[in-house]
Amino acid sequence: MAEDQWKPERLRLQAKYDPKGKVLRNSTEEMDPRITGKNTANKNDTVTTRMTRAWVVLNEANPDVIMNNNTTIIMGKSCLEMDKGGALFVGKTCITIPNLSANASSSVHIESSVVIEKGDQDLFTVKSLAGQAVIGSESFMTKDGYGNANRYPSISPRIDLGVSGFTNAYPSSGGLVMGGIAGFVPLSQTRQKSILYSYSTLGSNFDGYSGAATEVGYRWFVPSLKAINSVYLGYSGFESPSCSTSLVNVGGQWERARWRLGASGGLQAGGCNSGFSFGALSLSIPIAKTDPFRTVYLSITPYVIWGENVISPFNYEDGGSSISPGARLSASVPLSKRVSFDVYGGADAVYGAMIGGRFNWRIPVGGNIVNDPNLVANKSKQTEPPPDQQLNETGGQVVVSESYKAVFTADGKLVGEVVKMSAKEITALITEYMQGFEPLPESNRIAQVAARNGALTTSVAGTLGSYYLESASMPISRTVQQPFDVTTVFPTAPYACAVSANAKAYAEQRLREDGKNEAADRVAAANDVYLGRGDKVSDGWPITTSKNSAYRIANGSVCGELNSFISGANDYSGPQNPLQTVVLD
Repeated sequence: MAEDQWKPERLRLQAKYDPKGKVLRNSTEEMDPRITGKNTANKNDTVTTRMTRAWVVLNEANPDVIMNNNTTIIMGKSCLEMDKGGALFVGKTCITIPNLSANASSSVHIESSVVIEKGDQDLFTVKSLAGQAVIGSESFMTKDGYGNANRYPSISPRIDLGVSGFTNAYPSSGGLVMGGIAGFVPLSQTRQKSILYSYSTLGSNFDGYSGAATEVGYRWFVPSLKAINSVYLGYSGFESPSCSTSLVNVGGQWERARWRLGASGGLQAGGCNSGFSFGALSLSIPIAKTDPFRTVYLSITPYVIWGENVISPFNYEDGGSSISPGARLSASVPLSKRVSFDVYGGADAVYGAMIGGRFNWRIPVGGNIVNDPNLVANKSKQTEPPPDQQLNETGGQVVVSESYKAVFTADGKLVGEVVKMSAKEITALITEYMQGFEPLPESNRIAQVAARNGALTTSVAGTLGSYYLESASMPISRTVQQPFDVTTVFPTAPYACAVSANAKAYAEQRLREDGKNEAADRVAAANDVYLGRGDKVSDGWPITTSKNSAYRIANGSVCGELNSFISGANDYSGPQNPLQTVVLD
């Protein structure tokens, strides 16, 4: 084998599974992952694990190695040499086993992700998780640098097109249909570990309602917990026929095993009195899968609305409260990599009860939603897996393709046949070698193999970072189920309940009967009287002569429903239907 092919010139301990364990260089020098500098690796240097598993980076352009406990790797001239134990090799390289070093035809040439384990009686097992291993001629050996550091999957920029709408179910009036366009732009991505992005949206019904929003979000994967943390900050502006308002949006989310727990909020930053602020919590529960990588969620989102003169169950009879609780139940269904739809139902005192939905189409710019160079580069190179019970041996080579395994003797001869691994074996390999470490460059490809073989369990998907790729391609405001935005439900309440002429006269009469002559004079002198913060009439029902103090609602039918509350009061003897819906400025 030519000495100028490849040899590890540097090595770095990327991580240890157990902080108390040791990773030794040349049996005495303990390596420390906290040291960022790289060490020169000389011929016959060794790396040994004690009481831990370790992720060792040999060179930015060459393979990563995850060494099991009690494993020793020797740095050779052209190949790594595994003295004992087991290791997962990721990338392109060659491995030799002691007693085989003199036999070049017995080297193991790896492309992608392969586990090699040395067992008793000088037997060793080759198990291919992805790609393939070739035992035999050195002609298979790749001579150019593979570049693991540049082979992590990445999220593509894209354009989103959507249509959404809702209708009021109770009281039954009103609704809105909106169209939207958005742009998702990754600003920074670190391996399959974190992403910083911007997401900007325009929405309109082309008839007086429009809005624009932007957010900056950050997601990061915590491999030790198999969890994803997310935070975002944004700004949104809303235009309606009677109101312009804006919000500062903020939120965060925690995700594990596809369960999501989050919070979102919108704080009014300016605009008309019809706007309001909100705060929400969300719990998203995985209930089904449309394929191994896409999850159907059922989300529960309780929220509160607050603002100047927001109507709520607490202030029908009390002018001192402007807080309205609400809740929403929604289902999110990904139909494919690019198409999804949501349906929801919710209720609060400002909007009443409503049902709605949203259809979204994602259009990536120059590629897929997730671009994985390992899938593209290896698609045409992958050797077809050998049929069960059939030896794949050509020209002195034995090929072990992905999801297959084979056992060899110390002199490189195949023992038995190349056989397919079971789903249980694949799951065990991934758990044993990869759990607790951040995803490797080939993790997404391994996940594809696991899915095809029925081994992509919830735990395995968490280990491989599959959840992260699923979530990282979405804006956090969407996955956290933010209840109000520029393409669905606006945070504005443009309606009020005006008092009819007969009810106005009745209110004046009741005020005088209660000895509130000053308030009665104001009612008599006013052109318009509204349900709102001000003077109390008839068992505490508040009215006001100021439009700015009128209680604000988003559904005009609420006034009709309030008529039944007022008319049903024990102390009310005024006209029927005392309230009428009016649009505020």
